[in-house]
Amino acid sequence: MTMTKEVLDCIDSCTGCMKLCAECAEHCEQMGGMDECVRLCRLCHDECDRHAKAVHEGRHDHLETCVSICEACATECEKGANHMDICRRCAEACRRCAEACRKAKGTSI
Repeated sequence: MTMTKEVLDCIDSCTGCMKLCAECAEHCEQMGGMDECVRLCRLCHDECDRHAKAVHEGRHDHLETCVSICEACATECEKGANHMDICRRCAEACRRCAEACRKAKGTSI
């Protein structure tokens, strides 16, 4: 099976987003008082994992949920971005992932 550039970018972006969400959730959990950031990062990590696997199999059935969760996580992480580098990097990864997944939606696998 040959995958389009857009689909490969989507999978790569999901994988990168998962990594940063895991790091951000761990960091924010240790900081304390950032329960919503931790919750959304974990949710985003899990949904990116599901979506990347689905896209790899030629399906886009998790796309809307992935994009929505990535956007929500980015918005939450941006609240801490000025004083925590991991939150800034996580927010950026979430935004990149949402955009890459949107671009992959209209492509064939």
